[in-house]
Amino acid sequence: MSISNFSSLVSRHRNYFRSGATRPVEWREGQLTALRSMMTDHADDFYAALWSDLRRNLLRLTVLQLPPQPTAGLPTPGCQR
Repeated sequence: MSISNFSSLVSRHRNYFRSGATRPVEWREGQLTALRSMMTDHADDFYAALWSDLRRNLLRLTVLQLPPQPTAGLPTPGCQR
C-alpha cells in the first residue's frame, strides 16, 4: 500500500469514526475493563478449559503463550488516548 493510499484510508476511517456511527471511546474502554475483570476473575476457569480442550498446562501457558499479566495490552484507567 502506498503512502497516499494509506493516508486516504486513515482519513476515511477517522471521518467514519467522527460521524458517530461507531461506539464512543468510553464504551470501548468500559468493554476492555470488563474483559480484564472477566479474565482476572475467571482465570482458573480459562486455564481449566485450555487444559481440557488443548492439553495446555498452566506453566506452559504462562511462560510460552500468555502475556506476563492478564492486563497486558489493555488501557490503564486514566491513561492518555
